[in-house]
Amino acid sequence: MERGGGGRFTDSEVQAYKQDVKNIMIRMGLLSGEEVHTVQQKNVTRAEYLEAETDGLWYPVFSAGDTFAGGAVLGTVRDIWGNLLREYRADYPGIILYQTVGLGVKTGDLLIAYGEYVDR
Repeated sequence: MERGGGGRFTDSEVQAYKQDVKNIMIRMGLLSGEEVHTVQQKNVTRAEYLEAETDGLWYPVFSAGDTFAGGAVLGTVRDIWGNLLREYRADYPGIILYQTVGLGVKTGDLLIAYGEYVDR
């Protein structure tokens, strides 16, 4: 289970975590009742982890959980004047797993992780 991002969470995410724990306990036979699922789970079958190839400012296009087509621009690194230094595209259709929340990045910093998935 993973929700939130950047070390932050909302009350609705806390409530969803509680439901997830309850679902697990029901599945394991530790609690009686019926599981309640609000989201269709996705099974990630492969993942890519993109690192900054230059120092600059990271501008992501998507948020965690967003889906996209193959070839989609996932984000750009620009200089302080807004000039494009590097564009990052998806090799295949997928879902954003997570990304850095910082604006400034250095060469080698992890920018974004995405994966190919199947609905379960």
